[in-house]
Amino acid sequence: MLYWIILIIVLAIFFGAHSRQRKKDAISLERAKIDKMRTCPLCAELVQLNAKLCRFCQNELLPISNNEMEEIELNYKIKIESFDPDVLAKKQDKERKIQSKKDWNDNT
Repeated sequence: MLYWIILIIVLAIFFGAHSRQRKKDAISLERAKIDKMRTCPLCAELVQLNAKLCRFCQNELLPISNNEMEEIELNYKIKIESFDPDVLAKKQDKERKIQSKKDWNDNT
């Protein structure tokens, strides 16, 4: 009997770790698909960070400022977090609680 309990615990730990690794792999795959982009100041189209010329309007692009780079990093982080199931679940839970409070207040 003790053998089966130990076996179940070991399998649970193994599959839990394997599940976390798959989640990390999926997130890193999605990260690779998303490019860090900047916006052309003339035509407002997205262009690559290292672009010197906008491919849409042929406008010459200035080097990226520190503020612009911080904004790009923030937007990139938001996009990446949107692929994380835990972050999505927390966001949905928060929205559900807000809706529940709103419904409660409407009924009273």
